[in-house]
Amino acid sequence: MGEPLMHRNIAEMVHLAKLKNIANRVEILTNGSLLNQRMTNNLVAAGLDRLVISLQGVSARAYKEVSGIDLDFDHFVEQIAYFYAHKGQTHMHLKVVDIALHARHPHIKLRMTTNLSRPYTDEEIEFLTQYSELDISCDTLDPVLYAKLRRGGRLDLVLENIRRVCEKADALKVRGPFITLHAVVSDVTWGRCNDFSPTYPCACSYLE
Repeated sequence: MGEPLMHRNIAEMVHLAKLKNIANRVEILTNGSLLNQRMTNNLVAAGLDRLVISLQGVSARAYKEVSGIDLDFDHFVEQIAYFYAHKGQTHMHLKVVDIALHARHPHIKLRMTTNLSRPYTDEEIEFLTQYSELDISCDTLDPVLYAKLRRGGRLDLVLENIRRVCEKADALKVRGPFITLHAVVSDVTWGRCNDFSPTYPCACSYLE
């Protein structure tokens, strides 16, 4: 275990793993702090399938609070952006733990998939405004059926949480997240869509 990018032959190791076809996917989990343009080019050329970067913070201050490391954060972001721009067939994934989300950064967009179905404190609602996108999974737009599927869950609580996030973003004078509500639509629930959409103007994707 440890930081894989510290190994000077990491690109050669990836190339060998791909050459020997030892796995369906070869990926690296890294904190990304040692990433540079040369390493990016070598990893992509070696055939790396996926690079997962675990972010310790989304600003220099937050990064230091979590990891205790002073990092040239602008340079760090530039290297991540370079990898993304030159990744070719390599998939790139950024993950960040909640404790690291203490500040916004203009070059990083955060996305959360959630059902938003539990009670949230005011502090948690404010925390959600930091995201660029909230993908909210909803079993149905029928409150009675929702309660059955969610074992007593309340659709009105989901909608109330959406309203609170929007109002908190307005109060903080920040853009707030783009909210997408994913609903599974059937013959039983389709009739609710026309009633729902005008009241709650968010983008909906319907799964038949």
